[in-house]
Amino acid sequence: MKIAGKVLVGLFIVLVGAALLFVTLHRSRATVAGDEAQPVEISGSLEAEETDVNVKIPGRVAQMLVDEGDEVTAGQVIAVMEADNIEAKANLAKAALAAATFQYEKARNGARPQQLEQAREMMAQAKAGFDLAQSTYNRLSLLYKEGVLAQQKLDVAGTELEVARARYNAAKEQYDLVREGAQKEDVESAAALVRQAQAASDEVQTYLNDAKVKAPIGGTVTMKAVTGGELVSTGMPIVTISDLRDIHVEVKVRETALGQFRLGQIVPVKVLGVPGKVYRGKVYNIGAKPSYATERAYQEKGEKDLVAFGVKIKLDNSDLKLRPGMTALISLAPRK
Repeated sequence: MKIAGKVLVGLFIVLVGAALLFVTLHRSRATVAGDEAQPVEISGSLEAEETDVNVKIPGRVAQMLVDEGDEVTAGQVIAVMEADNIEAKANLAKAALAAATFQYEKARNGARPQQLEQAREMMAQAKAGFDLAQSTYNRLSLLYKEGVLAQQKLDVAGTELEVARARYNAAKEQYDLVREGAQKEDVESAAALVRQAQAASDEVQTYLNDAKVKAPIGGTVTMKAVTGGELVSTGMPIVTISDLRDIHVEVKVRETALGQFRLGQIVPVKVLGVPGKVYRGKVYNIGAKPSYATERAYQEKGEKDLVAFGVKIKLDNSDLKLRPGMTALISLAPRK
């Protein structure tokens, strides 16, 4: 009796193992297509064309203008970076360009008495502005040392001081140039200063434009990584935009069943997230290389490895009900 009991236990273990093996193989066939002579039952996850939107300048996000699920258009501003210092530098660059241009025009055209008086007045005004900016910066420096003023406000005041100093220096140079007159080489030098100032102004303006983060494509915001007030670094994605109208599913098909798929073929696709509807999927890509080995051969039996190929199927998502990550099911009748 003991021997018979052991035999029964062993037989039970073998049957359980065989059942588990059958279930495993059956599930494998549910996600990877099999032979052409068998029905193809295969599943995959929906995917969409996605684009990560990165910031081009590091710093703090002043505003996030979109949320997940929002529709955006190409070129739409989706976030704004803090740019106080950049704006101050842009003003400095514009002032330098204006001064260089004025200096060039005066050097080229010469000066009349009224122009000399005008240059003197501009220098006096610039000097008054510089003195005020210097006084303001000195006062704020004391407040900063006492711990009652933020570093950022002191930095802005410092930038404004540099702007005022540049304006004064430029105005003084203009006055001296108008008073003394200009030679040919002075005109050429003034023209070079204009070109240099223009290049600097263009560069700062580019940084200022980059402070407004724009959507490179139209679509739906499917991921929002930051909120207003957060610090971000260059190249860090702040949102992901997906073109939900361009939805597809990529499935893995065994080489023995690959012949059941052809480019342009219409196949029925069910999506678990949209019950009761069968989509007409269109095969638009069949992989030229295998993606991975689906079955390893038993060499002693003379069998060979079986590999799988990726097959991409596009779906019509004009109603925007489909979302990336949803499970898609594809069933094809066996080929006769």
